[in-house]
Amino acid sequence: MPVVFTMTPSNLAQAAMPGELFLPLLTIFAFGSLFLPEQTVEIGAVINSKQTQLWWLYLLRFIWYAVVLAMLATVLIGVYAF
Repeated sequence: MPVVFTMTPSNLAQAAMPGELFLPLLTIFAFGSLFLPEQTVEIGAVINSKQTQLWWLYLLRFIWYAVVLAMLATVLIGVYAF
């Protein structure tokens, strides 16, 4: 990580750089595939044939991705803080 930014920031702009660079990228990877599996007609038909409603599946995926993103952000902040 020191190649992209310094591990000992000297001002506030340098301290904010890891979050500004990596958190949007992590968000794109986390939430980009939220609705992706159901775009295939066959998979959508299988999911719609089950008792579990599609909005419930989307909600579970959203919560899962939000938790994973929060953990990754915490790890990034923790690595940078120490």
